[in-house]
Amino acid sequence: MKIAVCYKNVPDDEKIKTAADRTLDLSAAAPAIGQYDLNAMEAAAQLAAANAGSEVIALTVAGDVINNTKQRKAILSRGADRMVGVYDAAFDTADTLTIAQAIAKAVEKIGGVDLVLFGEGSADMYAQQTGPMTGALLGWANVNAVSAISAEGDTLEVKRDLESSSETLRVKLPAVISVTSDINRPRIPAMKDILSAGKKPVEVLSAADAGAETASVTETVSILAPETVERAKKVYESADDEAIEAIALEIKRHM
Repeated sequence: MKIAVCYKNVPDDEKIKTAADRTLDLSAAAPAIGQYDLNAMEAAAQLAAANAGSEVIALTVAGDVINNTKQRKAILSRGADRMVGVYDAAFDTADTLTIAQAIAKAVEKIGGVDLVLFGEGSADMYAQQTGPMTGALLGWANVNAVSAISAEGDTLEVKRDLESSSETLRVKLPAVISVTSDINRPRIPAMKDILSAGKKPVEVLSAADAGAETASVTETVSILAPETVERAKKVYESADDEAIEAIALEIKRHM
């Protein structure tokens, strides 16, 4: 089985500063692999280990960070056999559709891919749309919110946890699957994994070589931190059903 795992390098959220006008200062925020993407990589590594002869490809679409050797090792040390990247500076500000189109082109360029895995969303924008869009563009079976996955031949068995129930589906390959953050606990690479990661194959294609467009159909006007909201300071003295329901409604109202 050939598995492509899509990942994104995002600014380290612990180092992002918010200015008084709510704009974000990313100058001190070094790039890091998106946390949800690590779940997808771990799911791929476990799936490959259970299916002899499998190959795991770390796939990214990005700007200059694609050449960051530390970030390459960060993803390759977590179970990937090789890395493929599609580079263009325009991808740093591209919309979700443009990124999905580039990923679909890269998957076609790689050839023979059976499964494309995504995390539940990117760690910065968390739009949760890139996976489903990529599946639609490829014309493959497409399932999101997957909390368990196994393979048998050319079929996957996946579990989805819904609000009030769970369902198990059989999905014919090729497929695009987006996994949840509770599907696993991503591994922490050992030193030998990090050292061997530097010797794994890396291929970086230009957007033109991959046949990918770089012009977005939308324009980002601004990115601002949420407005500061004063605490309501409500105190519920009892723990009866009425108070619990009131608390739940307050939480939903501010989500």
